[in-house]
Amino acid sequence: MSKSPYRLAAIAFGLMVAVPAAQAGYSVDVYVDNVFSYTVNDNGLGDDNPLVGDIEHHFSLNDLANRWEANGVIFAEGGLDGALPVSTIVTATTIEKVANVPINYGEIDFHHHYAASGLQMHSASIDGEFDNLLTGHNVGGASIAYMAEVTGFNLGTFATGIYSGPGPHPFMGFLGPIVTPTTIEHHIQLGYYLDTLGDKIEMFDSAELHTVPDPATLALLAAGGALISRRRATS
Repeated sequence: MSKSPYRLAAIAFGLMVAVPAAQAGYSVDVYVDNVFSYTVNDNGLGDDNPLVGDIEHHFSLNDLANRWEANGVIFAEGGLDGALPVSTIVTATTIEKVANVPINYGEIDFHHHYAASGLQMHSASIDGEFDNLLTGHNVGGASIAYMAEVTGFNLGTFATGIYSGPGPHPFMGFLGPIVTPTTIEHHIQLGYYLDTLGDKIEMFDSAELHTVPDPATLALLAAGGALISRRRATS
């Protein structure tokens, strides 16, 4: 015997709105050149936001050979108890070549762990510029590759290619959107190349990764809710 369409709608509605239990706390793991560096826990050392579920962390990073330095802020909104919004934002950031050594590559990663958010749409963006104040704004060579990932689902990679010439030189990119099932982590990866002393990447805006409800999912939820309400009204 086939199931009533009202019952199927109710089941689908229940599956989509059900939110898994929140993860144990909220945190951001920081990696330098693909090596774990430290963790910032919600309301722990390094978190300047007193709200539960939201982290504001001012970072200052450099590699072991001190070839580059990265300074900036990460805002990680955790979707308290599975409620939106969930976002990870790396902003007010400068990554600069501070030593003339032949190895010019570097990478920083931020893994933002938050409460599970269920079926959602995710999108990412990046906005910044290349510059070099030490050489009269002449960039010897710089590039950035931005990767955004949500619990193992890759939104893609935005890569500028190596730029050499007068600065400041802007760049902008977008990734996604994609829809994933249950989500518990945002991963932002910034890989870069800096050729000459003083070459820098500046993100006065930011690299961002946001979780928002999928419009199609919202339409299904609304339709499911309408069917359930109609069923109750006629029963």
